[in-house]
Amino acid sequence: MSYVLLILSSLFWGGNYVLGKYLVVSAPSLTLTSLRWLVAVILLIPIVWIRERQLWPPRQAWPSLIIMGLTGALLFNIFMFMAIRRTSSDDAGLISTLNPVAIAIVAYLVLKTRINWKQVLAMAVSFAGVLVVVSGGQWQVLARMHFNPGDWYMLLSVAAWGIYSVAGRVAMRSVSPLLATLWMGIISLAVTLPANMATGLQLHGLHADFWWSILYVGVLATVLAMAFWNMGVKQVGATLSGIFLNFTAVFTAILAYLFFHESLSLAQSLGMVLVIGGVTIFTLVRSPVSVTRQAA
Repeated sequence: MSYVLLILSSLFWGGNYVLGKYLVVSAPSLTLTSLRWLVAVILLIPIVWIRERQLWPPRQAWPSLIIMGLTGALLFNIFMFMAIRRTSSDDAGLISTLNPVAIAIVAYLVLKTRINWKQVLAMAVSFAGVLVVVSGGQWQVLARMHFNPGDWYMLLSVAAWGIYSVAGRVAMRSVSPLLATLWMGIISLAVTLPANMATGLQLHGLHADFWWSILYVGVLATVLAMAFWNMGVKQVGATLSGIFLNFTAVFTAILAYLFFHESLSLAQSLGMVLVIGGVTIFTLVRSPVSVTRQAA
């Protein structure tokens, strides 16, 4: 069941990347981050109360929850929207493939979670598949890639997600995934709302599609995706969960094809097979050390 939740998270985040290009035209990154988490927190408060009859987390969870809020809810989103505004979809997609690597590095440094050579090979296979998907099988896309300010923002986004995922693993030793998701949103809003009130929301060129997109980002790509992701991290650990992020590129390509009639080549389809194969191998060859660490 945890694998299904992680796949659904990637599906919802795939739609987030597709809609992101349209949202950044109408609002700055800080405003978009505030809006998505405002929608999420409004929905999560009654859900958490009904399920758990409490909203306040225990004292030992606070340090990890603050890190989760500042990295996963705040910095990741701000850097991602800033990147989408300044770089190409190809570059953003390519750099986002480093998310599983960032999680594995932070998990090793903080939690001492190790992976064996078979898992490294599986990660490489899945990574190669993602490269094929986001490049459309045209390797000259990779050769033409050059770093610009938007790419650096995307790298910062990847680093923030790696830290967030490991902090979430620690926090959810004492809080539920839903409560963790709620408080990372509240912490993010505590930072972004005062800044937005000082500068103004700066919304322009608004239309119905913008608000439908905000609802999608707030409900599906935030409430459900983040809650499902946190559940997956709690059940199987940050490193194993990270490899499932490669499905995001797959779903992004499929959704762009279905709803925006973007091309989907045979090479991209083969790349998706590599992604699925790599993730499958990774989940089947988990080392005893990794299992022991993650069960702790």
